[in-house]
Amino acid sequence: MSEQNSPIKQELLAASEKYKEDIRESLKNVGDSLGKNGINALVIGGSLVGGYMLYKFLSRNEKKIKLKKKPFDDEGQAQVIYEEEPSLLEKLTEKILEEALVFLLSVAKDQLVLFLEKQFKIEDDKGEDK
Repeated sequence: MSEQNSPIKQELLAASEKYKEDIRESLKNVGDSLGKNGINALVIGGSLVGGYMLYKFLSRNEKKIKLKKKPFDDEGQAQVIYEEEPSLLEKLTEKILEEALVFLLSVAKDQLVLFLEKQFKIEDDKGEDK
């Protein structure tokens, strides 16, 4: 018997090819799942970092020093005013009020435009009747 045609060798080669394909498929599945999980981890991590940065920005509670227009009083002493930044709740309330005001102004603008269009249409209709 020749070594190339040996049934045992053929079985081993076939088993080897099967294992290679199984390993390739397993690695591909692992790579796909790692890719999906990696993207999810990046999105979650980015959201956490963004949330933390927003929290830090909104919750800063540092004191600022501002000088009056007249830096010295009559006795030659410097006038210094300490002002605290607004709290997180105050900032959030202010932002919500700003957004509500912008929304209401846009609604009012739309209503005014509709009113003016109707007025001009009425005037045009009256002008055509004469």
